[in-house]
Amino acid sequence: MFISLHAQAVISEIMYNPEDDERINEFVEVVNLSPTDTLDFSGWTIQDKSGSDTIEESGFGSKVAPGGYGIIFGSDYSIEAGIYQDIIPPGAILMRVDDTRIGNGLGNEEDSLFFYNASGILIDSLGYSDMVQEGYSLEKIYLDQENTLENWAQSLDSLGTPGAPNSVIPFDIDATVVSGSVYHEPLYPNPGEEVTLTVSVANPGIMPFSGSIAVSQENITLLEDSFSEMMPGDTLSVSMVFSGFSYGEQIIDISVSVFGEMNPLNNTVEHSIDVSHPFGIVTLNEFLSRPETGQSEFIELVSTESVNLSGWTVMDETDTERVLPNLSVHSGEFIVIATDSIFQYQVPASAVFAVPVNGFPSLNNDEDKIAIFDKTGAVIDSLIYTSDWPLEDGRSTEKFRPEYLSAEQSRWGVSVVETAMTPGEQNSLYYEKLPGSGTIEYYPNPFSPDGDGIDDRLFIHCKFPFEQAILKLEIFDMVGRTIATPYWNVVLAQETLISWDGYRNNGSPARIGIYLIKVTARDASTGKTWEDIQTVVLAKKL
Repeated sequence: MFISLHAQAVISEIMYNPEDDERINEFVEVVNLSPTDTLDFSGWTIQDKSGSDTIEESGFGSKVAPGGYGIIFGSDYSIEAGIYQDIIPPGAILMRVDDTRIGNGLGNEEDSLFFYNASGILIDSLGYSDMVQEGYSLEKIYLDQENTLENWAQSLDSLGTPGAPNSVIPFDIDATVVSGSVYHEPLYPNPGEEVTLTVSVANPGIMPFSGSIAVSQENITLLEDSFSEMMPGDTLSVSMVFSGFSYGEQIIDISVSVFGEMNPLNNTVEHSIDVSHPFGIVTLNEFLSRPETGQSEFIELVSTESVNLSGWTVMDETDTERVLPNLSVHSGEFIVIATDSIFQYQVPASAVFAVPVNGFPSLNNDEDKIAIFDKTGAVIDSLIYTSDWPLEDGRSTEKFRPEYLSAEQSRWGVSVVETAMTPGEQNSLYYEKLPGSGTIEYYPNPFSPDGDGIDDRLFIHCKFPFEQAILKLEIFDMVGRTIATPYWNVVLAQETLISWDGYRNNGSPARIGIYLIKVTARDASTGKTWEDIQTVVLAKKL
């Protein structure tokens, strides 16, 4: 409860909980509000709930000029070396009480102060509770108004403002954007969608004003709206509609402008609008759901544009959001998400590696969901795989091309590289363009598997008319007998290189002569087949 008696002198600031020695560094500031009269504080008294002290001069006299400040310390405060020495301005009158403490020491939790003139007349009084943090003073806002709770506030600076205008005193003209008042709808707009922005402007100053509110981004004004006269203490809510934002986090500045502004520091606030990213800006490209011993589950993404993944999540069928760390990726970059940071040593340095901050979503062997969400909750890409999908123990499942729709089973196949997976690099099944018909090239032809290191193997370069092929390679002599089957039901990429070492199925070397090579490829998705038969010459030195 605050009590006030109007007078020429008022208590204007109290340091009751200094950060350093309380016994020495407490103070009470008084102001002479008279426009004409000098006040002599000699013989005046100040008291708290438990003690009373007489005010004495300390080498500066006891007379405070009109509009001047007097500061009252305990007798142990060092005028020459105290902690306020560098911030008390010249002209302030420093005084002491006739004791080491003001009253019985100003209470930190609560206390009351009473200020009497030399005739014993009560001039000002107030009671306070714990209103400030340690090291900050309690300052009066309007010096000529009553000591209500709303008329006192914590100083803006530590140590307070002894001997100077209080930091919380209003400016004559002061427009401010109310902190925490800015909001927008919808909360997560889509790119180009209209956004309604609402902001509150307040007049904490002494004089009325009119002005305008502007919204800008990167110093470009998006829109501006004016408002009519606002009286001191008024608050005005303004709504504005605009559109055209791209996806991602959009930072805008909201500023209020009035003529004669005296406190520009509170005229502008920054506001963030998270605009949802479009579906497919990042795509699923590879995953391993059936790791063998020594392997780790992982998910690989590919970014189609430069984007920041801050706040993005990955989810399986448990719908537990696994939050990605703050990552910025460029167009075409691979992002590998794994269970453990050790896995990053299997990922090329050119790729981005991440472990979700709250753990990897453990993938089921035969059936699960993988979904990617941006920070607004928008679905960026997703799939549901089942036991019908191309899943194999110890081998990853790869997409033929990153831009293919991830939810379509036919767009995926089993990795065909020797390492069984390609995290952070181009998939083994990737192809630039699917040919209208397959092609087979043999070289060298003739070849001579005689162990001299020259032309010892027949290389077979295959381009199948399928995204992924199940291959059978048969070798016949000229009377139609099968002598070798180097490949049987082997899953291969659309374009691949295989070879024959010139040996028969029984392990013996084939004789010199002409052989028929039959390649049979079956589409792993549709079951369609494609064949090619050509002749090659096996030759040896005479």
